[in-house]
Amino acid sequence: MPLLHKGIISTEHWLFIASTPRHLYQAVAVTLNAQVASSLVTFDLPSESPLVSQAVDGHYFANTLVLTRPNKSSERKQAFKQQKQISALIDKIKPSRVLVGNDYQPLCQ
Repeated sequence: MPLLHKGIISTEHWLFIASTPRHLYQAVAVTLNAQVASSLVTFDLPSESPLVSQAVDGHYFANTLVLTRPNKSSERKQAFKQQKQISALIDKIKPSRVLVGNDYQPLCQ
């Protein structure tokens, strides 16, 4: 089913998973240049940082999900909740491509 996002009608939907500021910059840059709807999952980046808030609120992505790493064993329920959130997002968008970066090469599938 075609999706309209940013004035783009596309049957593709890319999911970016970013765990460092560099991954996040790359995800925004690729999204701005792509004619494809995109979603973002950040992991272990502080949600209060200006970079993350701009990416989340900047209307670059159709969906965003900000996840944090549980620090204590008492917060393990949070990890299960986050797994459910990721599963729900994947079920919702059915990504045609998942892009994950590392700090030594550009985003890759």
